[in-house]
Amino acid sequence: MEHQTEPVATSAGARPEYEPPTVTLPVPTLVIPTLAHEEPVPAPRPEPSHRQDSRRENHDRTERPAAPEPPTKQSATGNPLLPPTPSQERAGQRLPEWTSQSAQIGERAPWEALDRPTLPPPPDPRLGPPVASPSRRGPHPLLVGAGVLVAFVVLGVTAQGLRNPATDTSAPGATPTAGPGQPVYPPATYPTGPVQRTTAPPSATHPTNPADAQSLADADAGSELARKADESSRQVAGLVGTWVAQVSGKCVGVAADIGTDWFPDGTDDTARITVQQILGYHLAMGQRFGAVTVRPTQLGIPSDSATSGPCTGQPIWMSVVPRGYATPAEANAWCAANIAPVRECEARYVAPPGERSRAVTRY
Repeated sequence: MEHQTEPVATSAGARPEYEPPTVTLPVPTLVIPTLAHEEPVPAPRPEPSHRQDSRRENHDRTERPAAPEPPTKQSATGNPLLPPTPSQERAGQRLPEWTSQSAQIGERAPWEALDRPTLPPPPDPRLGPPVASPSRRGPHPLLVGAGVLVAFVVLGVTAQGLRNPATDTSAPGATPTAGPGQPVYPPATYPTGPVQRTTAPPSATHPTNPADAQSLADADAGSELARKADESSRQVAGLVGTWVAQVSGKCVGVAADIGTDWFPDGTDDTARITVQQILGYHLAMGQRFGAVTVRPTQLGIPSDSATSGPCTGQPIWMSVVPRGYATPAEANAWCAANIAPVRECEARYVAPPGERSRAVTRY
């Protein structure tokens, strides 16, 4: 670039002064190279539009002037008045003054006295433990019982006054009377002395040996045989379908071999046997072999009375040993080993319902 200078006017005869030209040099830009261990700073990214809007709104809010605070109301003494609570505003109440002096003497703030329930003061330890108030659940049971007793007494007195002396038979010497159409009953009489009770000895009612059975009446001996047959029903029911040893089968009035010690010896020593002797013989067989008294129908015979022979029309009382065998030979083998006379022991079949019992003798 060329720079031109204007000549400077001088006086006459003088040489003009030389002024050096002004040169403007460009300022070089210093570039600092980035070191290897330093990372280049990334260029800032443009922010999203919604963030810019939110910042703009926050900026507008901070720049807005704050609303002026309402002046604090003061009382006549110069103390500030607290704002009323919502409940006080609805009730239209005004708060009294509450100063620091009120707090020092233990008074509550007005808002605490109005909005919170007041608790009772703690009990004074000098007065002892508090006494529980009496329960109000109802009247005392003793009072109820006394009332019921009084009611019963009143009812008794009233009933006594309504009784008719003419019809009262409880008084001594009173004569029972009745109205028209009513029956007259004689007064009840009760024994005045001690009650005398007579009981027969056990041996007379249920004899346990042949000698006791001989003192019974005919009806009592027959009832005892029937009772013993009823007691053996359960044992006989367990022998159905087996063979047993029959050690006796007699009726009243026939000749029998009972021996002098209630054991047969092969000779008929009794011309006409009685019901007491039949009972005694059964008791003897029970003591010796455990035999039980049965009726013929319990063994499978159609009738308890004989239909032919010397016992026709009379009840037959039988005695068997309650031990079952599979065959009649086994039952007769027991008879041969225990009772010698062949007529006094034989095998008897205990038939189930629908079948008929039968006997197998040893002769």
